[in-house]
Amino acid sequence: MYKNITKDDIYNNDYSDYKLCYIDTVPETYSDWDEDTKKLLESDEYKKWHEEHEAYRKKCIEENHSFSYSPERDNPYWDLMHMKDYPNPELEQGHYKAYFTPLTLDQQWGDDWNDAPLECNAGVPYDDVTDEIEEKDGIRFVKKSHEIEILTILFDADCRFPWSYGYNSPFCVDDVNKQAVAWMYDGKNTISSGVNPKEFIKKLAKFNK
Repeated sequence: MYKNITKDDIYNNDYSDYKLCYIDTVPETYSDWDEDTKKLLESDEYKKWHEEHEAYRKKCIEENHSFSYSPERDNPYWDLMHMKDYPNPELEQGHYKAYFTPLTLDQQWGDDWNDAPLECNAGVPYDDVTDEIEEKDGIRFVKKSHEIEILTILFDADCRFPWSYGYNSPFCVDDVNKQAVAWMYDGKNTISSGVNPKEFIKKLAKFNK
């Protein structure tokens, strides 16, 4: 679960155990279903099909039958479902987003956090933790997991980031979280991985003077 917090939230709550683990730019738009598709998803007809599909999927899993699903092939409504780009309201609060994890930095991971350049490969931090893995026929399955809360802060700052080294920066997220380079720097001030939200806001104020 991802939860965006404000300065008031930070000073009214104890987030001292959360650690900065990722920073990304905020996209100008976001994609969502168009209005006609949203009406379709709320229709009784679609809900009935979806319930039957989910029941079949769960039965296959329980009985260890193979289950593959392709929306284009298996969803009879797919041709009626369309996405649309909308202006991203998050930009009103900031052009960058910082992520904070309750885990230690060596426990937190995300898509391609070990691949450089991070600006072309990395995804947001995973918001779930694997508790138990089961292996069948040489294939490993997540048997049990639990959700964690990832805090986010939207902000603006006049500074450089790891991807500011130029096209195809040499860093991956793992490098930054091991403090090979700071997440933010302006020649005088730095913000490195591991700071909690309150520390982040205090340090951020120095960038924006």
